[in-house]
Amino acid sequence: VLTVVAIMGVSFVFSMYLETQSSRHFAAATRARYVAEAGVSHARALLDEDRLLSQIDASTESWVSQPAGSEADVDGNRSPEARWWELADAHGQPVGRYALLINDEAGKVNLNTALSSEGGGDVGGVNLSTLLAQIGLPDGVAQAIEEYRYGPPPDGDGEPGEATVDDDQDGTVDEPDEFQPLALRGDDRRIETLEELRGLAGMNFSRLRQLASVATAYSWDANVSLTGQLRLNVNTATAEELLS
Repeated sequence: VLTVVAIMGVSFVFSMYLETQSSRHFAAATRARYVAEAGVSHARALLDEDRLLSQIDASTESWVSQPAGSEADVDGNRSPEARWWELADAHGQPVGRYALLINDEAGKVNLNTALSSEGGGDVGGVNLSTLLAQIGLPDGVAQAIEEYRYGPPPDGDGEPGEATVDDDQDGTVDEPDEFQPLALRGDDRRIETLEELRGLAGMNFSRLRQLASVATAYSWDANVSLTGQLRLNVNTATAEELLS
């Protein structure tokens, strides 16, 4: 009888221990969720304020300056770029903290419109080779990204639009502006996420992180001004064009 009672006692104690641990984990998970939601709400408030105050984004605005700091590494690049926001309960006891990092994806290069080299007529695409070289990515990545969009051989024709066809009927075939991300032709394909490019020209996770710092697949910026005019490239524009 004593043995049975002892076993029942041990089982009861162990069951109470598991219940206590489960309750603690549930409370911690709930608290973490609310802290995370507080961070998201804070970010939304900053963006709503920016939308009401300005039509043009700048690095001096509050959505950039308020979250900035040197305490937290939000994007995982081993370089802290944000501050901690501490949360406390009604008694002033700390319950959690969060850090924010808001990136302007529209301010990055669009991989669906960037070109691997200079040229491209009136497309106005950014020179991707030069940009990627500046952040330390190897030669050939820009060309591989462009070929990926156009449908690389042997399964694809490797040309914008349909190969040997004047898709836009301007008298020239297979020019860069025949690739239209929102109206694909032939075997062309649109880059939906940067993760698609993993393995392309040696792109691993580390290099994808480098690429994500300057490029995106989510921005549909047509490289035009607020009035709809093609932006000038200050690196190639003449003095007359800059002054006009």
